[in-house]
Amino acid sequence: ITHGPMLGHVTDQEMWIWARTAKPGAFRVRYGVTPDRLDQVSPPAATALERDNTGWLRLQGLQPGTRYY
Repeated sequence: ITHGPMLGHVTDQEMWIWARTAKPGAFRVRYGVTPDRLDQVSPPAATALERDNTGWLRLQGLQPGTRYY
């Protein structure tokens, strides 16, 4: 990842995450409710040269009022 992650489209139960990679590929986000236990992993988000090696992924099913790391 060369740029990001950047967060957007935030609701009480989901969040979109954007990132740019050095070359076309994919990235995942590891997250959790405590910084020392990032036990959840997002589905992969593909990046492509025609999108300037950027990609978005969507985290769903988040709990309202909960801090995620």
